[in-house]
Formats: sequence, structure tokens, C-alpha cells
Amino acid sequence: MDIFRKSAMPENIEPDISLGFLMHDVSRLMRRNFNRRAQEMGLTITQGRVIIHLERNEGLSQVELASVLEVQPITLTRLIDRMEDSQWVERRPHPSDRRAVQLFLTDKIQPMLADIKAMLRQTLEETISGIAEGRQHQFLETLGQMKQTLLDTENREDASDAG
Repeated sequence: MDIFRKSAMPENIEPDISLGFLMHDVSRLMRRNFNRRAQEMGLTITQGRVIIHLERNEGLSQVELASVLEVQPITLTRLIDRMEDSQWVERRPHPSDRRAVQLFLTDKIQPMLADIKAMLRQTLEETISGIAEGRQHQFLETLGQMKQTLLDTENREDASDAG
């Protein structure tokens, strides 16, 4: 079966072998794999995602981060409260919006950051270890292209809705 065929998918396709189901299952299993490692540090995958996103984009507001993580702002607020209590994250007033706060990583989390990245690398390495070395890079590039195509489609649709 060619999952990249341009025509419509056949109606008799097995859900457990469709691209969406496979990607969802791989993602879920990767999260479980990461969680096993992260528990030793007293870290959840959600906290790990917050830390990684803030390392890449310090100063995000809670609302922006909630959108990136695709969680409700109130859910993120409770999580940030706990992370702030652990002195991993700090809230600072937004310079131009009195109602908003920006999120920053603390010095206390910095030593853990290398461990978190190592766990992420281990999870990825285990995930792709069954793929021939020469095909691993191509596979990751293909996933990146799929992501970009979906983002471009979403942006075009948002632009046409606004116009």
C-alpha cells in the first residue's frame, strides 16, 4: 500500500496502519519512554516540554506558551505554579502589558537542562534505532517537511479566513 498516493485513501484501510494512527502511536510511545527516564529526576514530560520551550523562547507569556503546548491556560498556570515553587521557572512582569507575565528559566534548572536534552536524545535514538543509518536523516527530514507543509496549509487557511 502506498500511503503517499495522491488519490483518496481506500475505504477498507486498516486504521492501525494509517499514517495518522502510526504517528500518534509512535508519539505516545516516545512520551512513555521519556517519562520513564524523567521520573528519576522528579520531572514529568509536560514539565520537560515547558522547560525545552522556554529554553528556546524565554520570555513567552503564559498564554503564548499554553498555545504552543496546546493546553488550557488554567492548566498551564497550575503547572507553572508548581515549577515556580520548585524554583525552576520564574514569572516576570511583561514590559508593555500590565496583565501579562513572561516566563523565564532559573539558574537552578540549568544543570538539569543537559540531562533533559540527553533523555530526549536517548529517546530519539531508541526510536529510530531500527531504521538503517542512511535512512534516519532522510526520515527526520521527511517528518520536518510534513510538519512544514501542514503549518503552511494552516497559515494559508488562517490568512484566507482573515481576508
